[in-house]
Parts: sequence; C-alpha cells; structure tokens
Amino acid sequence: MTISLRHPGRDPGRDRGTRQGSGLAARIDMTERTFVKITVDPLWGIRVQSRVGRRRKVSVVPSIKSAKTASPLLPDRFTADGTRRRLLEVALMQFAELGYHGVSVRDIAAGVGIKPSSLYAHLQSKQQLLFELSLLGHLEHHDHLQRALLESGSDPRDQAEHLVAAHVRVHATYPLLSRVCNRELAALEPDNRSQVEAVRNHSGQMVLDVVRRGSELGVFTIPDPWLATTAIGAMGMRVAEWWNDDLGYRIDDVAATYAIFALRMLIDGQAAETG
Repeated sequence: MTISLRHPGRDPGRDRGTRQGSGLAARIDMTERTFVKITVDPLWGIRVQSRVGRRRKVSVVPSIKSAKTASPLLPDRFTADGTRRRLLEVALMQFAELGYHGVSVRDIAAGVGIKPSSLYAHLQSKQQLLFELSLLGHLEHHDHLQRALLESGSDPRDQAEHLVAAHVRVHATYPLLSRVCNRELAALEPDNRSQVEAVRNHSGQMVLDVVRRGSELGVFTIPDPWLATTAIGAMGMRVAEWWNDDLGYRIDDVAATYAIFALRMLIDGQAAETG
C-alpha cells in the first residue's frame, strides 16, 4: 500500500516528522513544498521518503520497537564499545533497511549524533563498516556450525539436524546482521569480499560434506546433494527476513522445526521425485 502526502507549507511546530517502521524509524524534515511518500509493506515495514525539489532525503534512526527487542544487534564476539560500537550498530540498522548504497556517511553520522568528519576518527570509510559487519556475521555463523558439528554424533542425520538448527538459530538471533551479510556481498570491494567469501564457502562446505556423505551411505535419498544443500541454506537464510520477537515463536523451536523440514527433504527426496 502506498500513500502520497503533500505538505502545503512550513509549520514551525511540525518541522520534524517520524514514522515508526519495523525495527526502524524514518525521520524526515518537513519543509515547504515537501512531498512525502510512505510505503507500507507487511514484510518490510514502513519506508518513508521525502523529496524537496530535486533533493531526496531519507534518514533512518533506531525506533522504540528496535530498542525493546530481545534480539541483540551484534554478537558477543564484538567487544568494542562507545562511539565505535554505536557506528556499527547504526550502520547495521541503516544498511538492513535501505541497503549499503542507499546510506551515506552523513546518514550514519546523524544516526550516531556526530559530525560526518568525526566518523573518520574511528573508521576509514563506509566500506570498512560493511566489511566489519559482514566478516563479523559470517564468522559468528561459521563458529555456530562448527560447534554444532562437533557436538553431533557420527550419523549424517544427527549432523544435518544439528547443522540446520544452528544455521537457523543464527539467522533468527541476529536477523539484521544476517540480512546485511546475505544481501550486501556484491557491495564489498574485491579484497574484502574474498575474505568474507572464504568464510562463507567453508561454512557451506561443512553442510555439503555431511549431505554428500549421507547420500553415499544411502541415508539420504536426494537426487542432487549440492542442490539439496542450497535449498536448505536458502530456507534458513529466509528466517532473518521475517523473524521478530513479537511472533510468539521461540528461536529454539523454530530451529528444531526447520531441522525436521530439512531432514524430511533429505530422507524423502528420492521418494518425492519418483512418487
């Protein structure tokens, strides 16, 4: 649903408007002859864009809902605090909502409450923010998968169950970070992308190795191990796009249920194909 509004003139008492979105709030300056477009989407929440003449302005700041959520923005492995931590948190929220290329250094600095030039006292560039977030998310995901594999038995079914549950759990626990990691790979500069993809590929290989071994042992009856692994991976990644704490599901329950879905796919794959 799209609503278009035209602000007829400047009202000193209404210079600033805020629309609450899903986890984010978009802040716009209401000036003379400002056209505001509010797009309401049941999955992505509310996006607010303002246009003054030829200038387009979108500013995203944490909303009240985001502040109350039980889901942490960043994993415990990220130990920085103060302005540097706030820079990564604000960049994460803005990248997740508007995309890397839709956010400027000025937007990030405004969200933190500092001057744009002050950002460079903490980080080299906006690209460094994306790289640190991407590497952080992929390392967290990789370590969860590795731990799950070590805690499972030797049966491929048990290994797959643990891996899928861990995969889903990370995406539900850190939904914004997961979105940025999965959506913004192409925005990384070549050297940064190669480092992130090395971690990402190794994580995928852990799952693929289990699926292949299960197929070779006759435990899994899928026609194509690589496609099965890709489907399972995509299924878990999608959790980050819809998950929030208000749905009434426990993360562990979602992870366990998705593991059941994956096992049914792996064990009954050939039967589904021939049936």
